Amino acid sequence: MKFSLIIPHHGDDRLLDRLLKSIPDRDDLETIVIRDDKAKGAGWARNKGLEHAVGEYVLFADSDDYFTSGFYQLLDELQTETADIIFFNAHSITEGTGKPSWRADRLNWIMKQPADRREFFLRHTFTEPWCHIVRHSLIEQYGIRFDEGPMLEDVAFTTMAGYHAQTIKADSRVFYCICDRAESNGKRLSDERLVTHSKVLAKANLFNKIHAINYYHIRMVYPVFYCMTHWNWSLALKCCRTIIKEGYTWPQLTYRLLTFPFSVIGWTYRKWCYARAREENT
Repeated sequence: MKFSLIIPHHGDDRLLDRLLKSIPDRDDLETIVIRDDKAKGAGWARNKGLEHAVGEYVLFADSDDYFTSGFYQLLDELQTETADIIFFNAHSITEGTGKPSWRADRLNWIMKQPADRREFFLRHTFTEPWCHIVRHSLIEQYGIRFDEGPMLEDVAFTTMAGYHAQTIKADSRVFYCICDRAESNGKRLSDERLVTHSKVLAKANLFNKIHAINYYHIRMVYPVFYCMTHWNWSLALKCCRTIIKEGYTWPQLTYRLLTFPFSVIGWTYRKWCYARAREENT
């Protein structure tokens, strides 16, 4: 078996059916749907799917997204591929209206960068599970798995895979459609999710620092500012303590908090760049 496609599913069966209809019917592609009826999370479902996958390469899709018609051609072209990870491009629409959405903006921008910058951003900054095709032996060799928390469960997997991959390939063609839904899991906030947000990105930032990867996820301290602006000081302190527990010192965290407003300016500029890249693609 050449490819194993793993799909976590918890929600609308009609959307899952749309995704399944977009998947090519091929002898070299197995499709594994993990139903998460007990709401254990997408990370748990993807890890469960990895237990059953037998393909040489593994890829993931969210059950409310779908593949474009050219996906069949990509799989044909990858029959003799030897890279550890193959990235491909996506576009995004707003569910219900079909209007362009922002969710693929950053990936579109990355794909337009010079080869060395593109490789760095794909390896070390792109934390979504979709638009990757990963060699199964790489995943098993390094025991790479998804976190099983309430959000950002993909960061650990993509961080580890990007670091350990010997060779990667990037295809700027669009083979995936991300559907932006107001009720999607990633847009729900809770105390647990805010604390998890800080924990996951603190761990990723420290991993990058230890391995001399020059990239810092500025979103790590976003929950602290969110809680402060909503006058939830106890939760803000809990997020801070979570970051400290992962290995930061209080002076290091204080520096990140003080520089966060300036980082937002850079982040806003990059968002503008991403939006321009989207407009050029449409």
